[in-house]
Amino acid sequence: MLDCNPAQSPLPTTFKPVPATDTEFDEARSLPYAQLVGAVLYASTVSRPDLAHAASILSRYISKWSKVHYAAAKHLLRYIKGTTDYALTFRAVKQTVGYCDADWGGDLDTRRSTTGYLFKIFGGVVSWRSRRQPTVALSTTEAEYMASADAARQAV
Repeated sequence: MLDCNPAQSPLPTTFKPVPATDTEFDEARSLPYAQLVGAVLYASTVSRPDLAHAASILSRYISKWSKVHYAAAKHLLRYIKGTTDYALTFRAVKQTVGYCDADWGGDLDTRRSTTGYLFKIFGGVVSWRSRRQPTVALSTTEAEYMASADAARQAV
């Protein structure tokens, strides 16, 4: 992957996160998917908030993946290759800002929503998270409410 072409987005736009069948998993079992996703999870936790959502989606299939999942993980490596100059920066602006969002039923398998939030202090990101919500939201309002409650808990 050292000589790969950089990608513009963390995941391919055509990627649909659905579980692999037993046959697909048998075909892809020898691919180093778990090691790749583990390395990306570490990077997303320590210093790369832009990888958090993609790492969260790919880690859902860490126990049973397919060649499609592996191709999406390699696409993420291509994105990292193109963004190696990204860095967390801080400025002398005394401002604390937080953002949160949720999709509604974004997980095609369980129909659960995904919560994401990000907090910045002095212009630099200090806290972030992307994870599936524990229950199925019955509306976009409920999904956004759960995301807001999660972000408020982190803010406090």
